[in-house]
Amino acid sequence: MKRDLTALAMTLSLSLVFGHVMASTTEKELLATALRASQALSPEMAIKKKLTTYETIIESYETIITGYGSSDIGLALLSSGKYQNFDFEAHRAAYLKELTSYYETVCSLSPSVECLAFVSMHDAYTTCSAHGATQVNNSAGDNLFNAMRVFGANKQYAKYTKVSAGIYRDCFISNERLSSYQQDFHRSKLAQFMLKSGNTDGARGLIQAMETPVFKFQGAVQITIASKGTLGDDQFSRLQQYINDKLPSRALPYIDLISARLDTGATFSKGEVNALGPVFRPMHIQDCEFELRHVFRQLAGFSTRIVALGASAQLLLRTNPPLGSSIPAVIKSTCGEAGQAYAMALELHNAAIFRNDADQAQNILSSIQRQTPTRLALFQQHVQANMSNEKLLRNVLLVPTRSRSDLRGIKRSMSEYIVEHQLGGQARLEEYKLLLKLEYTCDAIKLLFGAMRGTDVYPIAVNE
Repeated sequence: MKRDLTALAMTLSLSLVFGHVMASTTEKELLATALRASQALSPEMAIKKKLTTYETIIESYETIITGYGSSDIGLALLSSGKYQNFDFEAHRAAYLKELTSYYETVCSLSPSVECLAFVSMHDAYTTCSAHGATQVNNSAGDNLFNAMRVFGANKQYAKYTKVSAGIYRDCFISNERLSSYQQDFHRSKLAQFMLKSGNTDGARGLIQAMETPVFKFQGAVQITIASKGTLGDDQFSRLQQYINDKLPSRALPYIDLISARLDTGATFSKGEVNALGPVFRPMHIQDCEFELRHVFRQLAGFSTRIVALGASAQLLLRTNPPLGSSIPAVIKSTCGEAGQAYAMALELHNAAIFRNDADQAQNILSSIQRQTPTRLALFQQHVQANMSNEKLLRNVLLVPTRSRSDLRGIKRSMSEYIVEHQLGGQARLEEYKLLLKLEYTCDAIKLLFGAMRGTDVYPIAVNE
């Protein structure tokens, strides 16, 4: 292996002397530097010198990727972590193993927050290497961002921020098994981190590489704020015009634009608010797992933020049609059952935050984090969560857009909701239990011998 690497280093040196255009020289020099460092490694080398040598290799790798990613060497490294016989990925794995081992010793003597960051970085790399990004949950990415924040706060450890960012890029951005939407989602997250860290050039590079209009626009808004310090009326109007002229799907770009303006403390006139009503039109979503979940989170987060900002911002909720109903409609007609379930979750989530029930809203979000929702599961969760809350049952049990002032009205709302959402026998069983609890015995008996008779839940209901 060492003989192969020596031959590769000699070939690179000759090519640098005898030809090839200057544009390709720099990445070859970087590769040659990495090769020389690799050849210097030995088991007997002192640990600190060994770590420094590995860092020379990784620095060369990162510089090739970020500065010369479209060259033959850069493309090979992006796709496989290797170039000919030289395996950068193997060197990074060895480096992280040595680094973690070293800091385990250091941290046992002198614990610090940086110790946790090293563990987070290593665990995330191990998870990504073992499973690939398609099977990695959000915790791996969160671990890397936590590590980057800790390393970035201390100049002594700042170089490890780039190492963590490189792992994130290779796991979530350069991974060809992910869709372009997923890759751009992760580009967006890393770009936001870079902007907050003052690395505007790095963020701009990530945004320029995006293909998804939603994320590219979001990046443009963030870059504008980073460079101008605010989002003035002129910038707002130009970006608004761009959405109207160029983007077929407007809901998420407008959320980014509105949120950015709210960050500046600006308010909205009635005319501006009325113009937002048609923005939240139904979307067509191709990826009914990752993309649908992301859109749901953005819509739920926007609703939460508007309510939290108080009366001045809540004027935004009085669009025509009202945002309370138009926001769920964005995803209700896409992706079949999944879209309807996520829309129902938005209705229930927004009803909870509008009545200042933060715990209930968070419970809905948490249940969706664990698994893809179904309308029946959401229905059952919501009924069970509110069985003891008579005040809530009297007002907003199931249909946030329709208010009932008495329990009999709630009974009608519930029945209408079951029919409207085609929830079936299990939902009827929940309705039957609720009628019994509220002492509507006659109505419960009518339901039992009417809509429930002959269904699979009838025997269960008889024994209630």
